[in-house]
Amino acid sequence: MLKSKYMRRLVAFSMVLLTIPILTLGGLSYFKAKGIIEDKVQQGNREVLVQTQLQVEQLLKTIDSSLIQFINRPLINQVVVKQIEPRDFTLINELSEELYKLQAYDTGIQNISLASLEQQWTLDNSGFRYASGNDKMKPLTELKAIPELSSWVSDAKSSHVQLVKKLPINTLKNPAGLMVATVPLYRLDKLMPQETKETATVIFDANYRQLTGQEGTAFTSADLSGMVPQLREAANKEEGSITIKTEKGPIGLNYRISPYNSWIYVSFISMEQVTMETSAIGWYTALICIIVFLTLLAISLFGSRKMYEPIRRVFESALDGAESPQRDELEVIGERIQSLKLLQSKLLGQLQGQTQQLKEFFVRKLLLGELSGSHIREKATQYHYELEQAVYCILTVQIDTFKGTRFQENDRDLLMFAVNNIVIELIPGELRFDPVVIGGNQVTLLKAAAGEADMDEAKNAVYAWAETVQSKVKEIVGLSVSIGISRFHKKLTDASQAYGESLEALKYRFRLGEEAILHAQDVLPDQRTPAVFPEWIEKQLIEAILISDLEQARKLLKEFLALAMRGHIHHKEIQMCLFRLLADLLREVQNAGEELHLQMLDERELFDQLAKLKTSAETEEWFMSSLLIPMVQEMSSQWDRRNRNISDQIKEIIHHEYEQDITLELCSARTNYHPNYLKTVFRKETGINFSEYLSQYRLSQAKKWLLETDWKIAEISARIQYQNPQNFIRYFRKMEQMTPGEYRKKYRAE
Repeated sequence: MLKSKYMRRLVAFSMVLLTIPILTLGGLSYFKAKGIIEDKVQQGNREVLVQTQLQVEQLLKTIDSSLIQFINRPLINQVVVKQIEPRDFTLINELSEELYKLQAYDTGIQNISLASLEQQWTLDNSGFRYASGNDKMKPLTELKAIPELSSWVSDAKSSHVQLVKKLPINTLKNPAGLMVATVPLYRLDKLMPQETKETATVIFDANYRQLTGQEGTAFTSADLSGMVPQLREAANKEEGSITIKTEKGPIGLNYRISPYNSWIYVSFISMEQVTMETSAIGWYTALICIIVFLTLLAISLFGSRKMYEPIRRVFESALDGAESPQRDELEVIGERIQSLKLLQSKLLGQLQGQTQQLKEFFVRKLLLGELSGSHIREKATQYHYELEQAVYCILTVQIDTFKGTRFQENDRDLLMFAVNNIVIELIPGELRFDPVVIGGNQVTLLKAAAGEADMDEAKNAVYAWAETVQSKVKEIVGLSVSIGISRFHKKLTDASQAYGESLEALKYRFRLGEEAILHAQDVLPDQRTPAVFPEWIEKQLIEAILISDLEQARKLLKEFLALAMRGHIHHKEIQMCLFRLLADLLREVQNAGEELHLQMLDERELFDQLAKLKTSAETEEWFMSSLLIPMVQEMSSQWDRRNRNISDQIKEIIHHEYEQDITLELCSARTNYHPNYLKTVFRKETGINFSEYLSQYRLSQAKKWLLETDWKIAEISARIQYQNPQNFIRYFRKMEQMTPGEYRKKYRAE
């Protein structure tokens, strides 16, 4: 059974599930018990520390009270400021007896000193003496600097503490005398509780000097000195507890700061010793946890086996014969379920895709008029189309132009499907049949509630949907589209007729231009107006082409189109007018010559292009780019070639016959053109008049003869048709700034 991966994981999970709470419960129980024991120990130490403080402060306050009673006597205040002489021995004895009485056994006072700072004398257990020059006066003078009226002071070098009081009483500065009670430290040690291996109680003065504690106990003076910095840092309240780390291990520390004299009472306890006492609880807790774990583990193994049994049966049924039984059971089952889901999803997708394609095929055949009434009802019911109490109309979307966009003609099919998806997203399914794309048009069969009262509302609603589709296509795709809307029909069998009406409506973009929404009821004429073909404008247009006047031709073309489309004329009649204009222009192309005819497109292709045009502006642009501009350019080129040819013929006559009498009439007879026309053409081509060109050429020949021959001036003038030599000489001087003779003399010499 444990060969199964799932069974092993189930057992492992059960073990983890058991281990975590048992370990958590055991750990919490152990640490809780340990914490309680430690708290109890600490609480006991705190109580002992409080009792110790009370005992020590009771002793100190008793001594303090005895001294106060003594110094409050008028005699003491008088004596302190008095100069005592040998004859005052009675007073000295009386004072000594009083001092001895203060040193009762239970107070532990070792010595009491009465000193006069003004008179420089002292009285203590060793007797009366003047302190001038005595070393005992120096410590008393240092005690005078204590800021308090009464204070317990200690010294690291001494083994006692002293209670110092200034005299007279309540004298803070410059006291007349001092009274000092000395208490040995061993008297304080007697008040300390008995120390053990793990505990100790110590008193520190306000400056953290150790006052109690003996060597050989659990904590030596060196140990305590090492703990003082941490104690000084932590003791910021009147009492508290801290744990500090030492070489001997962690130490639990309770402290109390006395408000009486600022001494610090500290109890120490070794945490390792406390922990050792709690180890028995830890072993007991561990044993309980092991027993509980083993018991629950046996129960979980039995339960896991029962839970695995149905998984095993499912796994064996899902396992192929070729697969290893060592595979993970849930992985194999998951693969089988995923495979079934993928197969189901694939089948559903195929079914939905085929259903959608069948619905679109049904709508396409419906629009093309290929279905009978019974077949329409059968398929509409099959595809869940509601047919009761409804009227129908067709909304057809066409792209106006690709100019000014990033798209080209070969993108049309893809764009139409994009428009189709936009229509699907915009118009709710309950208001339409499935939109389709037919012949480059996006077609939607809309339905509305039947009833004459609702027709205007339905028409407005259709217009609103058309405007929404038009604006969204412009926004998303960046194309301008026009939309044709058919009349409303009550029968689906009229869908093909409605589709034709929407297409017919779109052809009236000739008048309205791009981005139009055309309703068949508004644009299709009920009574047709006879079309008028403006022949007079056509003649003027042809004349403008023949004389290469492109601007005039453009102006006349606009006038022709405006007149041809005026009135309520059927679009087919407009198309016939345009076909006639195209045919007449092509005739002029043929008459213009073979070269221009060869440059034009195939005539059938031109007619096909013209039939596809949608707007007046598009038609005008097409006529200009496809016909008028090429014709005007070719006409202009022909005129230029002909004029150059005429000019070259006249030059040829001049160059060969300049010695004869040459006139424009002679050239006219030779070229068969009118003299005035020849005069205009020659001047345009050469930039000078005919006679001037002839005179300049004859002058050039005369200069050549002057240099190359010995002919006389009169002979040369006669050869170039000058009747009078003087006329030749005057013309030569005008042109060359010298006479023919001077020209010959000058340039022959050179």
